[in-house]
Amino acid sequence: MTYAHITGWGKCIPPARISNDEISQLVDTNDEWITSRTGIKARRVSHVGTAELATVAAKHAIACAGIDAKDLDLVLLATCTPSTMVANTASLVQKNIGAVGAAA
Repeated sequence: MTYAHITGWGKCIPPARISNDEISQLVDTNDEWITSRTGIKARRVSHVGTAELATVAAKHAIACAGIDAKDLDLVLLATCTPSTMVANTASLVQKNIGAVGAAA
């Protein structure tokens, strides 16, 4: 039986941040109300799309694993904020990282 293994991981965190206080200046709410209901104190705001963020994270994961993107069998990505409706974001990342033999 063949098993999947996570051998590396990566991340890409957008630098821009918006706090609940900043949001409360735009809409009728406040930090306490948001925090008590969601636990969220601030959000990250990206200047690039999901595929670009995922590409950076994937490149970090590949480097962490010490492998070549051509050795990947699968590029798996789950999001509620896709870069485009078609093609799926995993396919965009697969192309961006050069994982030519991987399903996406």
